[in-house]
Amino acid sequence: MKFSHYLTYTAADFSTDPFFLEWRWFQTEETCLFWTSFLAQHPEKSEEVLLAVKIVEMLVEGNEVSFSPQDKESAVKKLTSRVYIHKKRKKITVYSLSTVVVFFLFFLLTYKNTGVINSESDKKNFADISEKEVQLIFSAGGKVSFKEDIQIKYDTTGNIVVQNELGEMLEKHESDETHIALNRLIVPKGKRSSLLLADGSKIWVNSGTTVEFPSVFENRDERKIKIEGEIYIEVEKDTQRPFLISTPDFEVAVLGTKFNISAYPEDPVQHVTVAEGMVSVVSEAKKQRNVVAQNQQLQIIDKMQSGVTHVDVYNFTSWKDGILRFESEPLKNILTRLSRYYDINLAYGDDIESIRCSGKLYLFDEWKMVLDNITKVSPVAYSENEDEIIFRYNAIK
Repeated sequence: MKFSHYLTYTAADFSTDPFFLEWRWFQTEETCLFWTSFLAQHPEKSEEVLLAVKIVEMLVEGNEVSFSPQDKESAVKKLTSRVYIHKKRKKITVYSLSTVVVFFLFFLLTYKNTGVINSESDKKNFADISEKEVQLIFSAGGKVSFKEDIQIKYDTTGNIVVQNELGEMLEKHESDETHIALNRLIVPKGKRSSLLLADGSKIWVNSGTTVEFPSVFENRDERKIKIEGEIYIEVEKDTQRPFLISTPDFEVAVLGTKFNISAYPEDPVQHVTVAEGMVSVVSEAKKQRNVVAQNQQLQIIDKMQSGVTHVDVYNFTSWKDGILRFESEPLKNILTRLSRYYDINLAYGDDIESIRCSGKLYLFDEWKMVLDNITKVSPVAYSENEDEIIFRYNAIK
């Protein structure tokens, strides 16, 4: 890979480079591999790249760009043309600052105004998840807290390094505890984190999630962690030691693969979605067992497995890239996900229950801008009070 072309680039240069734009908006294996390798080999450019990412995410006006593969080339051209660089002052002027929302609405509306349903009706507090800071609690006692999203890395001996999104070290701890005990990572609503385990497995941890894991996997027969919430994990292959992930309602067993688990206790539907490889899922209640292969999903409803279906995997893993992508998704489900992502209390009347949406939401803007864009392209409006934001059906636009 030739990186020399980018070594002198500033954030302004990156944000108008077509290959950089393609990476940010239409991620492929080629673009992800290139830019991940570039940052790994040239960490001194991480600050400029991060600034460029933030600039690019503000460039597109809501509803203007279609992100179908056929429109990729024209979309990149539109993005590039929206940045004016004043080279003498080295200043970037951004002409559009709106979040993209591309919605295609399918209506089967019923008009049952029977009050307001809270999107978190079945709340369960677990492991201090109500805290506002990311917490890493050590099995031997003690904890550290962080106000920002973090990356946690364990080495093969259990030593820990905590970094921010720029790769700057925030904390460093040497292992001084019993390895078989479990540490606990608590990521509250409104935050995200990543976790590199001692065996090399990498976990992206979504908002409102708790992960329990050992500093080092000393068991010679298996590797095991526990979660409540949502993770995307790339399991390091070890044919001698299967990797087990336990949730309150089911357990997933793998050797080496990439997949997503959504296991929020308050959600009526939980699911396992496989991006690469194959997993085995066993439900705790009825001891049902299913094998889920690449591009398949298993849903668990009321602790019962509902069968395996083929899906577009990125619709269920895009959150780790700061994107919500969905296809014929109930609007109420989207509001639930936004509620966790931004740590805001969203509620809705049951008159929007049957609205389904397809499209993308880019989550780099403030929550109000995202919600405003939803109201521009769908027949809903919202009102705010001290405790919650309420969405209702609104056909007048």
